[in-house]
Amino acid sequence: MNRKKIQKRRIGIALIRTLPLLFMLLMFFLFLRYRNLIHVESILRLAPDSLWATAIMLLLFYVVKSLTFVFPVVILQLSAGLLFPLPIALLLNLLGTAIGVSIPFWIGRFSGGNMVQRQMDKHPKLRRLTELYRGRELFFSYLVRVASGLAMDVASLLLGAMRLPYGRYMAGTMLGMLPGLLAVTFLGENIMQPGSPAFIGSALMLVSIGVISALVYVRQVKRA
Repeated sequence: MNRKKIQKRRIGIALIRTLPLLFMLLMFFLFLRYRNLIHVESILRLAPDSLWATAIMLLLFYVVKSLTFVFPVVILQLSAGLLFPLPIALLLNLLGTAIGVSIPFWIGRFSGGNMVQRQMDKHPKLRRLTELYRGRELFFSYLVRVASGLAMDVASLLLGAMRLPYGRYMAGTMLGMLPGLLAVTFLGENIMQPGSPAFIGSALMLVSIGVISALVYVRQVKRA
């Protein structure tokens, strides 16, 4: 194979790798264009009479959320709590979250891995920084979720590009997101009773998660 063919092949591969990122960028702009239409009330209005159809609709919204960067996941978590009995709402939010963090992870792995590798080759300090999480991928994934402040999709994309093992990534991610997921789902379940102990407890749990996340972040920064 001559040099021109090799170069064309490399360009073609590079273009293919960028397509998922371009699609996410398109979804991002579409969401910005129609963001005023995306809220809990609109999801409740769209819900079919069938619980099975509503569950599928909710999971499809999780897929859309995973491709937009800025679609607030709390909208879906609250909607599940309002539309379904608590056990089903929790199950759907867990499944939806698993879907929502997997899609951008694999896009990052497919589209961004080579870029991250090139940056590490150019910048030895970046390579040393990434070596800090090796052997601690589960904890690193957990820490990114509870203390980084990154949006759910952005964090997934980044960790995918860093080529973390998927199993450890998922375990750390779900552990990091579970407390907030539980709190928001309980909040949605009891949102029509704002003075109830369950509602107040859910709200306090959300506040506690924020405080604990900040403390974990400060501690890790001091240890770094």
